[in-house]
Amino acid sequence: MSAEERVETVALLRSIAQGRTLVIIDHDMDSLFELVSKVTVLQEGRLLVEGTPDEIKSNPQVQEAYLGGVMEEV
Repeated sequence: MSAEERVETVALLRSIAQGRTLVIIDHDMDSLFELVSKVTVLQEGRLLVEGTPDEIKSNPQVQEAYLGGVMEEV
């Protein structure tokens, strides 16, 4: 997806999310963090952690599982 399409998709999902619960499965964490209040992280099909986007960004288990222990400042 291009950067423009990503922005349009986030705006569309935000508009349809009002008053609804959406389940979104994606690997574009920047887009997800713009949309959600709660994140569930799975690793190999099992629950790793749940939390707010800020909690997930700083969680050492998530960093190790998905980023090899290195997390960029966002």
